[in-house]
Amino acid sequence: MANVVRDCTDTSPEAKPGEKEPWLLRKSRYLESLDKKPGASPLMTAADKDHNGGNIVLDARRDSAMWDKFNAGLDGSAWYRCAWIRSSWIAYLTADQWSIWRYP
Repeated sequence: MANVVRDCTDTSPEAKPGEKEPWLLRKSRYLESLDKKPGASPLMTAADKDHNGGNIVLDARRDSAMWDKFNAGLDGSAWYRCAWIRSSWIAYLTADQWSIWRYP
C-alpha cells in the first residue's frame, strides 16, 4: 500500500519536507509519469480524483470564490483534470478493468 501512496503523489522524493515545488512542475511531471505506474496505482488515483472532483463541484456551487484557494485557480484546475483523464483512462484500463466502470 505504501508504494501505491508514493505512486499517487506529485511531490518529488527529493523535495524537502514541508516544501512544495511549483504547481505546474509537479502536475506536469506527474502526468508524464502515468505510463510508468503499476496496476493498482492508477485505479487509486482515479478514485481519489473522482472523490475530490465531487467535493470541488459541491464547494463551487456554494461559493464560486472558492477557486481562489487553488494555486492554479479554475483554469489550471480544469486543465489538470482534463489532462489527467486523457493521460490515464485509455492508457491504464484494460478491457477487464473497463467492466468495473460500466453501469449495469
